[in-house]
Amino acid sequence: MTERTFRIAVRGSFDRLTQPQRDRLLECAGQHDPLYASFTEDGHLSYDIAARAAFTFQFLATGKEEEDIVGAAKR
Repeated sequence: MTERTFRIAVRGSFDRLTQPQRDRLLECAGQHDPLYASFTEDGHLSYDIAARAAFTFQFLATGKEEEDIVGAAKR
C-alpha cells in the first residue's frame, strides 16, 4: 500500500490572554502571519491577534491506512 499525506488544520481561539501574553503574541506576529501559513511536518501556527483572538495550527502527517488519520489527528 502506498503512503498517503494528510493535511490537518486545527482552529481555535486564545482564551483569557493576559496583557503580557498578548504583547508577546503581537511581538512574534510577523513569524505567524496567516498569509504565509503552510502545512509542514513540524507544524505552523498562524494568527492575527490584532484582528481577533483566533489561531490556526497546520501540520502534515503520513500513513498507509485510512485509520492512520486517527493517530495523526490525536497528535
